[in-house]
Amino acid sequence: MINYIFLAGVHGSGKSTLSKRINQEISIDYTSVSDLIRIAGEIIAPNNKSTTGINKNQILWKNELNNINNEQNLILLDGHFCLLNKENKVKILPEDTFDDTNMIKIVLVTNTAETIFSRLQKRDDKDYSIDLLKEFIETEEKQAHLLSQVKKIPLFIYNEKEPFDDLLNFLTEI
Repeated sequence: MINYIFLAGVHGSGKSTLSKRINQEISIDYTSVSDLIRIAGEIIAPNNKSTTGINKNQILWKNELNNINNEQNLILLDGHFCLLNKENKVKILPEDTFDDTNMIKIVLVTNTAETIFSRLQKRDDKDYSIDLLKEFIETEEKQAHLLSQVKKIPLFIYNEKEPFDDLLNFLTEI
């Protein structure tokens, strides 16, 4: 079973951009939970953040994760602790979502609701309310802290204002 560093954060927080930047500095394979679900055969529109089949998708990505084989036995995995359901309500992922996986560290990517609003509007042509985005951000952060505490997994909270070297040190320390 492959080890992974979970790069968590709401849609538009900067996870993909950060993962590319990390990959320029340290050699680590990167994928997303959404990519793993697509590999399993589910169709996920990249610009639609309202998710259906949330529970089924959690099984699918974990199965695909176990099929990954790389020399380092380590990847950076972009994902979420909560999602927007088809009614655009924040839904916390089931407690057992990360059971039977080897999450070794968590990086929570944060940003302001206003920045995320702007990014989602530009990238996905979606207008989510600032209040919904604030709830989404707060819930994601709360779940990151909870899982970190319950499973005793080191957590690093990163935003674009934090020193990037501190994040790299967190990622590379054993």
